[in-house]
Amino acid sequence: MIDIHSHVLFAVDDGAKNLEESIELIEEAVSLGYTGIVCSAHYKISKFENRRYDKKFNILKEEVLKRKLPISLYKGNELDLREKVLKVLDNVYTINDTRYILVEFSRPLIYEAYIKIIDALIERGYIPILAHVERYPYIKLQDFMKLYDKKVIFQMNLTTVKTMSKKVKFLLDNGYINVVATDAHRVGGRDYSVLECLNKLKKVVGEERFLELMNENPRKIVMNEDINLETRREKKRNEKILSFNGVFRFIFRKLFNGINGTRCNSKG
Repeated sequence: MIDIHSHVLFAVDDGAKNLEESIELIEEAVSLGYTGIVCSAHYKISKFENRRYDKKFNILKEEVLKRKLPISLYKGNELDLREKVLKVLDNVYTINDTRYILVEFSRPLIYEAYIKIIDALIERGYIPILAHVERYPYIKLQDFMKLYDKKVIFQMNLTTVKTMSKKVKFLLDNGYINVVATDAHRVGGRDYSVLECLNKLKKVVGEERFLELMNENPRKIVMNEDINLETRREKKRNEKILSFNGVFRFIFRKLFNGINGTRCNSKG
């Protein structure tokens, strides 16, 4: 599994406070089967601006290698979408230097303002991943659909599986949520004590979809590959079309063979 949303990088935002806490979080993740973590520290203008990010990342990466922990660390940010954010994009880390950029909405802006920023990011070649979709009760379902039509990736926090709203459950059940991550922050609070949630998610979505959400799509993100955004509704519709076409081809072959057979017989 690969966790594309975490705050395990120490002393850069409101996540891990020190190197020891970062390592403890990573060891927890390894014990669950995670093989990769994106250190998606907050990027908030005038508050968290990656000032010590590179230094801390290199220290943490060296410590992971020193302890021989079987996990890969990737750079990234969780970008707080505010009005002036387009001016600081050169200072923001996309996930593992790919087209994918993790973003979150801030309360002060209205939905229409977010859409303009999202459109501007897409025009610049980014693929926005909307962090923790469960945290936006003020966004209507039809507005989520508009974002999805723009090819925005939806990420849900893993712990949400315990208490999903009807809207989030609809998004999950119908394939609109593309990736599930931990959003881990601190030991003893929002950490990697999520085994129960992993088991519940697998039960809710099934083994194949679980691997897609926790492994396949996160891997594609860090490798800069395209994600299949086909929803379950579209999949069912396409399967019906394929099934209908299959029946039609079967009938056509029967008729065609019958006609050919009649012609052959008439010659005899």
